[in-house]
Amino acid sequence: MDLYSLNDFYLLYLIKEGSEIAEALLYKKYNAYIYNMIRELNVFKKYYDDFYQEGLIAICNAINSYDMDSNCSFFNYLYVIMRRRFFRYYKYLCSLELPYSNVFDVLEEDAIKYNSTPSRELDYYELGLSLLKTKLDRAVYYYLYKEGYTPSMISEALNIDVKRIYNTIQKIKGLLQELKY
Repeated sequence: MDLYSLNDFYLLYLIKEGSEIAEALLYKKYNAYIYNMIRELNVFKKYYDDFYQEGLIAICNAINSYDMDSNCSFFNYLYVIMRRRFFRYYKYLCSLELPYSNVFDVLEEDAIKYNSTPSRELDYYELGLSLLKTKLDRAVYYYLYKEGYTPSMISEALNIDVKRIYNTIQKIKGLLQELKY
């Protein structure tokens, strides 16, 4: 039997009934998913174990708090919990005043900027900017939150359709919402 063909709801039902084998299977099923999320965050290898443990705790929390009557799938529920847990741990690492480039891989110019003043904490704007991967996301974020442009002004400045700007703003707001947890 293929591990990934097992239904999450069936495994969760068995876990609620006290099956330790079903719980082990669920952890094994989402083991690779934890590593994929860590790789997505570009974490240095020396922090993999810490983030992996945070991922295991997220799975445990998701198992214990998931409502099977909800409209949300277990996978999506786990995704939200894991992202929040990872960003909370990231903020904790930043609060230790570690140099930014020691925690995450960043662009070389950002690494030089942050290494020059390692004792200062990242503000909310810089923390949000560090989460954005594409040039469009960074540009829209800069114009919206640093310069105070409206979406139509950003559309004109970047020569992009307004609808795409609104979609990017919604994506950015979703990422910033995760920072609050």
